[in-house]
Amino acid sequence: MAHPEVRGTHRQAEVGIVAVLDASYGRLSEAAKMLLHSVSVLRGEFEAEVALAVSGLEKPLGEVAADLRQLARQSWLLEDEVKGARVYDFQQVVLAYVQHKAGELTAVHQRAIGYYQSRVKLRGEWETLDDVREYLEIFYHYCQLGAYELAFYTLRDDAYSSDCLDRFLDLRGYNSTLVELYSQLVENWPEIDRQNWKFGAALTSLGIAYDSLGQYPRSIEFHQQQLDISREIGDRQGEAISLGGLGIAYDSLGQFQRSIEFHQQQLDISREIGDRRGEAISLNNLGETYQHLENYQQAIQCYQKALAIKKDLGNPQSQAMSWANLGEALSKIDRVDDALGAYRNARELYQSMELQTDVEFCDNAIQALTAALPPSQPKRNLWQWLKQQVRRFWRVFRQLLRR
Repeated sequence: MAHPEVRGTHRQAEVGIVAVLDASYGRLSEAAKMLLHSVSVLRGEFEAEVALAVSGLEKPLGEVAADLRQLARQSWLLEDEVKGARVYDFQQVVLAYVQHKAGELTAVHQRAIGYYQSRVKLRGEWETLDDVREYLEIFYHYCQLGAYELAFYTLRDDAYSSDCLDRFLDLRGYNSTLVELYSQLVENWPEIDRQNWKFGAALTSLGIAYDSLGQYPRSIEFHQQQLDISREIGDRQGEAISLGGLGIAYDSLGQFQRSIEFHQQQLDISREIGDRRGEAISLNNLGETYQHLENYQQAIQCYQKALAIKKDLGNPQSQAMSWANLGEALSKIDRVDDALGAYRNARELYQSMELQTDVEFCDNAIQALTAALPPSQPKRNLWQWLKQQVRRFWRVFRQLLRR
């Protein structure tokens, strides 16, 4: 447990701890050792139910709970009570010792994956990070097994569909979590297998997450890595995506002309390969950069072209984003009625997805635009107007008769 070159008091203390643990470990039954080895693969606090599942022991849950309490009394585990349930954890020095003793634990990790897969929540039930905790545990155990492709597919699918875990984490703003997850993939993915789209997609997702956190140089670093790999293996779609990521990062840095160059390259490639979704994304991003340059007419044209494609593709969140962008650009050139219509369209879509923060943003924009409008004149009844015109006619006619 200690490095062989460590000397002095610290080395003696650690040797003493190991000697105590060795003596205690020798007194454990084989079943207790198996249980202790099994739960050492779990992260953080755990309950008796998951301990039974990963151990593979054919015992009633009550007996496993009693075994865990006995291990806690022997100081192998820490015991606590959370929301009326008993939970267990390791001290780090004890965990390191147990994992060293346990050796190869592939089967235990596989049982852990099976357990968490049986308990995942459906997409419609996801609201907070805790609702997807089972997926995060599955990802962790796949990484522990070195199964990085399976870990990748725990986060997303080939199509990057709207109900994948990555999209949920991005939508809810869990960007630090995304950085943590994709960093594990990028740092540990086998060197021999890095020239494929999945590793490139992990680089892109990592770059996007860093951009969302405001760490633009780091974002550029990972998008550039993805660009180099995509060009090397001839992945035109991957090349387009990484160009778009670079465009967003440089826009965030205020380097708008350079941003436009990257977005235009993405647009050209997307049209060349027939990637309609990529075309819409690049048009929307071009619109945002033109808007930052206060070239509102050009921005409006880009947003309108993007919306025409997005309506065909049927992605409500993406449509809502472009409607909101269009509303902002229209308001800048005093096309208030058109801007209000765009914001209302965005609000309706955000409301359908229950994205309350975005709904409130649209409400605030609509309120601000409405307040800026001149007071409306009350509409007159047609009959009242006709009567007024008749009276005006007779007044003029009588004046003519007096002459």
